[in-house]
Amino acid sequence: MRWQVSDLAHDRGSDSFTAVARDAGLEALAVGCFQTAFELFEAHRYA
Repeated sequence: MRWQVSDLAHDRGSDSFTAVARDAGLEALAVGCFQTAFELFEAHRYA
C-alpha cells in the first residue's frame, strides 16, 4: 500500500480544497493521531 500526505486547506463556503505549503510538524501530528486511532480500533477500545 502506498501512503501519501497532502497539505490542504478547506473552504467551507465553496466546500473545496486548495493545496498549501507543507507543514512537517502538522503532518506528523496528523499521522500520529490517525495511527493511534487505528491501533485503538484494532484493539476494540472505542466507545
